[in-house]
Amino acid sequence: MSDQPGNKGAEQAQRVARDMLESAQQIWLAGLGAFSRAQQQGGKLFETLVEEGTQVQEKTRTYTKTQFEQARRTTGPWLDEAKRRTTDAFGKIEQAFDERLARAMRRMQMPSHDDIERLSARIDELAREVRARKPAAKKTTSRK
Repeated sequence: MSDQPGNKGAEQAQRVARDMLESAQQIWLAGLGAFSRAQQQGGKLFETLVEEGTQVQEKTRTYTKTQFEQARRTTGPWLDEAKRRTTDAFGKIEQAFDERLARAMRRMQMPSHDDIERLSARIDELAREVRARKPAAKKTTSRK
């Protein structure tokens, strides 16, 4: 299963993350060492180190950005497939739940939505018939 695209992408993403963490640690240590040396040797060395640090920072930023984009491109299809599978699985679970609930309601002889709709329509029909057969109330006028 390790030859599936998702596994390779995940492994590569982990490798990139480890490399980035190691680079950050080395940069931190180099910075501390450079700061210590700069304090010992004075301002000119400090300026030189700041200049070199700026260059290294830009290179590191570019490298990190490239690696991150590559990891995103590699893991993107894997994530899309995982989302699709998750959505499909939830759809199946929902359908199974609906079917089981409907079976349980039938076993308990509970009316379905359609049964209630038909009954409601029949009640409306009978009410119309009753109103149609009811004699119109006669108006009574009282004379004084």
